Amino acid sequence: EMGRHVLNHTLKRSLQNCPNVKSYLSSMSTFNGDIFLLAENPSGGLYAFLGDFTGHGLAAAIGTIPVSQVFFSMCEKSMPIMEIASSMNKSLKSFLPEYMFCAAMLVHVTEPGDKALVWSGGLPDAYIARPGEGVTTVVKSRHMPLGILDEDKFNSEVELHELQRGDKLYVFTDGILEGSAEQEDEMYGERRLLDSLSQRVNKGADGEVFDGILEDYHI
Repeated sequence: EMGRHVLNHTLKRSLQNCPNVKSYLSSMSTFNGDIFLLAENPSGGLYAFLGDFTGHGLAAAIGTIPVSQVFFSMCEKSMPIMEIASSMNKSLKSFLPEYMFCAAMLVHVTEPGDKALVWSGGLPDAYIARPGEGVTTVVKSRHMPLGILDEDKFNSEVELHELQRGDKLYVFTDGILEGSAEQEDEMYGERRLLDSLSQRVNKGADGEVFDGILEDYHI
C-alpha cells in the first residue's frame, strides 16, 4: 500500500492525455522499478523521462521520489536536460544505497517538433521510425545509469536528433525484451521487437504500431 501510494503520488504530477505520447506500463511491473514521467517545457516543447530502477517493491518505488522531484521542479524552470540529468544523478547518488541505480532516458522534443535532445544511460536501444521508411535512427545508450558515478565523473552530454513530420521515437525498458510472450519460454528479445516495429512502420500503419507491438507480445 505504501509503495502504491508513493507511485500514484509521483505519477499524478505527470502530464496526462498528451496527444503526442503513448505509454504502457504493465500491471505486472507496477513495482518493478519502471517509471515514466512527462512534462511541458514552459518555453516550448515536451520533456519525457523513462527510468528503470534496480530492485522491486517498495525499495524501487522509493527511488521515484528524488527523481520526480528533480524532474518536475527543473522542467518548470525550462532547464536543459544536461542539467536535469546531472541533478538527478547527484540526488540518486546521495539518496540510494550503493547497490541501487536507475537506467534512464531523458528526452526534450522542441516546440516545432523538428529536434529531439536525448540523454540515455543504461536503457536498451531506442528507435526513431518514419512512416513508410521504417527505423531511420538507432538511439544508443551512451552513459552509465543514474546514481552510480560521482558528480565530477558524470557525463551529461546529450545527442541531437533531427526529426521530420511523422517521425516517432520508441523507447522502452528491458521489461519487454527479457519477458516472454504467453505460453513461451523464450525471451521476446530485441530482434523480435525491432521486426514488429519495422514491419508496421514500413506499411505506414502509423496508429497501429504501438498497439501492434503489444499484440505481438501477447500482453
